[in-house]
Amino acid sequence: MPAFADHGRGSGNTISGSYDGARLVPSQLAAVGIDIDEVTEQLEREGLDKFEHSWGELRRTVAAQMGRTPASSS
Repeated sequence: MPAFADHGRGSGNTISGSYDGARLVPSQLAAVGIDIDEVTEQLEREGLDKFEHSWGELRRTVAAQMGRTPASSS
């Protein structure tokens, strides 16, 4: 926030008036061969995998700090 206050520029209302354009995006993506459902599913899978990995690391770190091994690695 301080950086924006120092040298940022607001460009006004960027929300109003963009709904119609936003509704075109899925069909534009499909027109160039991008399946938004497939992309969404892949991003969800990758996000869950990364979360599970980070969660496991956190559990191992906390267990090590407490001087014991976690009961399960997941």
